[in-house]
Amino acid sequence: MRLSLQLILANVLPTLLLLLGTAVCFWIIWENNQAFENYVNDIERRQDKLLSIKRDLGYGEGIHNFKNYVIRHHNYYKVNAKESFDAVLEEIKQYQSIFSQSDIENKAMTVVAKTIESYRRNLYLAEQMIAKNRSIADIDRQVKIDDAPAIASFDEVEAEFEERRKVRLDKLITRQGQAVIALGCLFVVVLLFSFFNTAILSGRMLRSLSRLISLAKNIGDNRPVETLSLGDQPIREFGHLGKQMVIMAKKIDIGQKEQEKLSIEISERNKDLTEKNTQLEQFAHVAAHDLREPARRIKATSEALLEDVGEEVSSDARFFLKSLDQQAGKMLQIIADLRFLTTVGYHLLPSKSLVDIEEIGKAIVAEYQEEIESRGIAVDCADIPSVEGFPNLVGVLYRNLISNTLSHSKGPISIILTYEEGVFGVLNTGSTISPELAKVVFQPFKRGEGSRGTGLGLHICSLVVQAHEGKIWVESDEDFVHFRFKLWQKDSV
Repeated sequence: MRLSLQLILANVLPTLLLLLGTAVCFWIIWENNQAFENYVNDIERRQDKLLSIKRDLGYGEGIHNFKNYVIRHHNYYKVNAKESFDAVLEEIKQYQSIFSQSDIENKAMTVVAKTIESYRRNLYLAEQMIAKNRSIADIDRQVKIDDAPAIASFDEVEAEFEERRKVRLDKLITRQGQAVIALGCLFVVVLLFSFFNTAILSGRMLRSLSRLISLAKNIGDNRPVETLSLGDQPIREFGHLGKQMVIMAKKIDIGQKEQEKLSIEISERNKDLTEKNTQLEQFAHVAAHDLREPARRIKATSEALLEDVGEEVSSDARFFLKSLDQQAGKMLQIIADLRFLTTVGYHLLPSKSLVDIEEIGKAIVAEYQEEIESRGIAVDCADIPSVEGFPNLVGVLYRNLISNTLSHSKGPISIILTYEEGVFGVLNTGSTISPELAKVVFQPFKRGEGSRGTGLGLHICSLVVQAHEGKIWVESDEDFVHFRFKLWQKDSV
């Protein structure tokens, strides 16, 4: 018999038999539980219906209203009593149509129905006697009904339900016990089968392993593989395996040498790339520095021309001069953003310290006070805790977020500096961001329609957050935008 087949007989087959037996046992238990649960549910439905009949019949409903009518002679009680009795009869019909009834249930329904019919007849009799001004004692004596048998019938039905539930529960326990015993017997049989089969298989494997160790020693002594054998069976396959292992070892050695060579080449390329990136950052820094002065002069010249010429030039000329002044200001802002980007790229960051977010927020709001007051904007920057970070960068982060809020909204809005469980943010009403733009809003030069910014403000915000090893994202709805960020990926408050 093949070794693989013996392994299956010793391990897989017993396991499958045990799993199958366990599954069947649990299925039987589950099926019995479901049957018992369905039976209990049926009993509870019957009890609920009987309770409803008993409630409509008993004190507080039918009988109560009947007695009140006899004593007080108010039509209100007569009407309520009649409605309650009609409701009981209707519920009895429903009970008889919904449930199959035992003899005790059928007897109880018959007794209750007869009692209700007696009450209905006596209700009519009481009405006639009241019309004749008979005394309450006389009326009560004439219409009095013994409803004890009806009440007792309910108790008999409840007792029967309890007895039937107990019998079903005993059957359930018995069947489940039988299933567990059967599973235990199956487990013992499978265990014995697996034990004996494993013992036989282990003996064969130990003998084979001993011969294989001897064979490996012979191979280690460089004896010819073709002449070796494992018992009475040829082992050319083992010799082929040994040759393949030698070939694999040689290939692994060659691969390791190639990997070392590749690692050296990658290291050299990374070094070259780092140098080029450094040169590129230096060029961007120098270029931003050299471009700032011409742009500043253009802006200063345009402002001076606007002041000197006043109303002497045409409206078109004033428009072009204002446009020139605005574009020069925008160029200066782009250059300033570019210099900031190169600074972050250089990793020229100051020392970390405790940053007072609330004070930074108040300072930035003061910078835009004129626009905030003119537009009637409500600002809330209270109750924001301090955080460890780079103060200048955090200031740039909040300045750009607030500036972005002002430039992308109109009219009176609300600006709130938020904090919740280690997550800071700036929320504003009066604007929204489309889902498409929200995916790319932190990329450079990605601006919304009608934006007055340079397209670098939010990108700078993302770089500031990255410098703090955090993350930033935006949430938006029809009438609000909420930029949220987390520094250091954990609370540092």
